[in-house]
Amino acid sequence: MKKSIRFVILVELVLLLLTIWLYFIVPNGYNKTLFLYNFIIVVSVLYFETKYSYIRFSQRLEYWLRPSFIFLIGYLIVGYQYYLDVYVGFLSKEADILVSSKMLNKGICFSSLGLLAFSIGNITTQKAPCSFSNNKSKYTFLLILNVLLFLWFLMSVDSAMLSGETYASTVDEETIPSEFFLNIIQFCIIAQYSINNDRSISFFRWIQKMPYIFLFTLLIYLGIRLMSGDRGPVIYTVMAIILGYTYSTRLYFKKSIIIIIAVVGMTAVTVAGLSRAMVSTSLKDKLSFGIEAYQTVGNISVSPITMELAGSIRCNQLALKDINMDNSDFHYGEFQLRYLGTILLTNRVVELLFPTKIENTSSADYLTIKHFEGNDVRFGLGSSCVADFYLDFGIIGILGGMFLVGIVFKKLDSVMVDERRKCTGFLWVSLLIGLGSFSIYLPRSVFLFLFRTPIYMSIVLYVNKHLMSKRD
Repeated sequence: MKKSIRFVILVELVLLLLTIWLYFIVPNGYNKTLFLYNFIIVVSVLYFETKYSYIRFSQRLEYWLRPSFIFLIGYLIVGYQYYLDVYVGFLSKEADILVSSKMLNKGICFSSLGLLAFSIGNITTQKAPCSFSNNKSKYTFLLILNVLLFLWFLMSVDSAMLSGETYASTVDEETIPSEFFLNIIQFCIIAQYSINNDRSISFFRWIQKMPYIFLFTLLIYLGIRLMSGDRGPVIYTVMAIILGYTYSTRLYFKKSIIIIIAVVGMTAVTVAGLSRAMVSTSLKDKLSFGIEAYQTVGNISVSPITMELAGSIRCNQLALKDINMDNSDFHYGEFQLRYLGTILLTNRVVELLFPTKIENTSSADYLTIKHFEGNDVRFGLGSSCVADFYLDFGIIGILGGMFLVGIVFKKLDSVMVDERRKCTGFLWVSLLIGLGSFSIYLPRSVFLFLFRTPIYMSIVLYVNKHLMSKRD
């Protein structure tokens, strides 16, 4: 290990121990000096991640769109944006989204503990996971499955989904099976295409060489999902394609292009998110409503285009209030065990085998029911990766969980851009496409549950190769 890396790790460990101490001794409320200390931690981690996280592998600084850095940006938005708004005076300490002003000091230390644990795991990871097997294969079978599942999905679409009524009210039970398996096959096609095509060509040329039937069905599906108010599939699919392209060609996007795409994309996503509050089958009406809503919030945050993503800070604050003010107990791994169970089994099967109260099935359900205090639930609050770890195991859960996230995402980076060897193992390519595409979303989700997609992908890709090899 190089001396510079050892020095960085030592600095981060000192900051981590100091932050743990501050977390336990700071009084309830808001302390501006404490906030400044935590913002210094953010700047330090950003510097360390950009300067030292490449040393382990033959990576170049130009690879900004790597999973760990995308996750880091998402984490900073979720963990710090609203605290920064309070610090500069854009947001009141009594704002509803912060749940309780008494938890502000602990809240920002809470975010910093996860950030430092992630960075330590990310920078210290040394070995790149590599497979030397040749997994190039035809994907005719995958294309057939894609068409069949797409038709199944179309048959389950109704006017309530197109207008956004389904998305705004309850979970769409009719489209869940078809859409879940359709997404798996879509990601499998992107992964197999990325493995098969390793020439250094432009991004648009790489896209054009994809099977037309796949592009046609994918665009229609994403259009339907946009009309429903759900921007997630668009974000995840675009990220999967970008990661697949970089893995396939080892080329990178210019920084200026990334900035333009990020600003335009985040603005469009925020507008689309605001527009989903309007139930209408007219895309024009929904967009007009979203633009008007965006203009009203444009001056109340340091970054209006990321306000919705930052809103998941509510989950962190709720988790802190639940344990520290409401004196609730930790769940001691109950949530994590159920996530592991649902990776290979459906939620319904897990519920039948291990029945429990709905609030104990996930941190998202727990926080939602706690927030509404037994009243009729209007919508789910979701969760965050640090709140999820915390509700199960407390501060130890945050440190261990985020350290693991840092390790996994560094390995995804190496799979994508390590120039010394190209990893073509189905599992790691599936993790890159299936988990890496959710990197911007993970800070407002749970870690273990997202492994379901890449594990299913690797199984399908293995079966596809076996079937295609028999036909050759």
